[in-house]
Amino acid sequence: MLVIIMKVSVKVKLRRKQNKEGLKGIIIQVILNRKPSEYSVNYYVKESLFDLKNGKVKSKHPRAAFINKAISDKRNEIENIIFNLRQKGQPFSLKDINAKLNNKGISEEITFCDFVLNYIKSNPDSWGYSTVVSYNSTLKKLRDYNPNYLSRDINSDFVIGYKKHLESIKIITKDKKTNKRLKRNMSPNSIKKELKNLRKLCNVLIKDGVIISSPFSNISVGEIKGEREYLEVEEVNKFIAVNTNSDYEKLVKDLFLFSVYTGLRISDVLTLKPIHIIKLQGDKLRLSKLAKKKPGNGEGILLEFNLNKKSKEILFNYNTTNEDEYCFPPLNSLTRFNEETITKKISSVGAYSNRILSELIDRAEIKKKISMHCGRHSFATLSISKGADVYVLGKVMGHKKISSTQVYADVIDSRKDDLMNLMDEI
Repeated sequence: MLVIIMKVSVKVKLRRKQNKEGLKGIIIQVILNRKPSEYSVNYYVKESLFDLKNGKVKSKHPRAAFINKAISDKRNEIENIIFNLRQKGQPFSLKDINAKLNNKGISEEITFCDFVLNYIKSNPDSWGYSTVVSYNSTLKKLRDYNPNYLSRDINSDFVIGYKKHLESIKIITKDKKTNKRLKRNMSPNSIKKELKNLRKLCNVLIKDGVIISSPFSNISVGEIKGEREYLEVEEVNKFIAVNTNSDYEKLVKDLFLFSVYTGLRISDVLTLKPIHIIKLQGDKLRLSKLAKKKPGNGEGILLEFNLNKKSKEILFNYNTTNEDEYCFPPLNSLTRFNEETITKKISSVGAYSNRILSELIDRAEIKKKISMHCGRHSFATLSISKGADVYVLGKVMGHKKISSTQVYADVIDSRKDDLMNLMDEI
């Protein structure tokens, strides 16, 4: 009787590379006759919170029990497949294990919407707040388009039909002149973002063997162009004069203006502490802090410059002495001060502040769609219009490349061209 020896080992490990949030994916590694294969558990953790020796998440992690059960379930599933293949007494390969896993993974009969819902539920530990919001928005639109479409049937026709559906969606807005509710189509950028999400979801289906080829192979999503809306001098003055009806409206107004006067991102404004403010001779204050970076993106860039009079006036209304708290209050309510919770809190504060800011912009009778990040755009564009050197401006804003700053100079040049074109209408 021929005895077939199949050397198999199963281990729980972390991927070598970390994602943008500084987390590493948990995997089940199978080595069959010295050939390795990896199977994702669909959870991500910091390496410091993972017990490499025992292949499980440390108890310090807030969801340790939940994730460790997912690891155990995935490992048991793989070991059961290997056991059943061994029982047949015939040689088997990693492809055979993959085939069994795919059949037990995403069912061919599951609807695409249910797949997306399960995918969203499995990723919150690795996704930021804005990513979760984005995919939930995509799921809602997919349900409106076709809630019963099967995952195995996703193809280019589905993508084309979904794109047409997005183009037909009407969004309710308010006309700033008449205050009437109007319907408008989704912007090209919004459509591209939705299709980008769909493409990522299709790649997961391919990876899990549910579909064979990409439905996007002959469909281009296109480049998502950044929108750099900004306020001009007279609009800044109108915003300064607007009345606020609550303490939080006053806070949002101050946060936005502080960004207009300094060019700081809202994340850097919110993470500003008294320790970052250096007192110089006289009444001069110098800001010196590392820019808030995404976890895993290397060292933050040092932001260092003297604060101007208007930014100091705002800052002195808030905390400048207690080094255990932030200068501005939104992040002080956190109970955990780690990178993940801070990033998520910044995202939620930014989203809510954008809604408040929109009301203030309407109240100031400014006919533009302005977000908190537009304070930074306003600083850059107004600085260029006043003759600021592009290189120096880039250093103040913490740009790694001069091309990032040059965009604002191009905006000014475009405005010059528009001005000259007005002569054609005379």
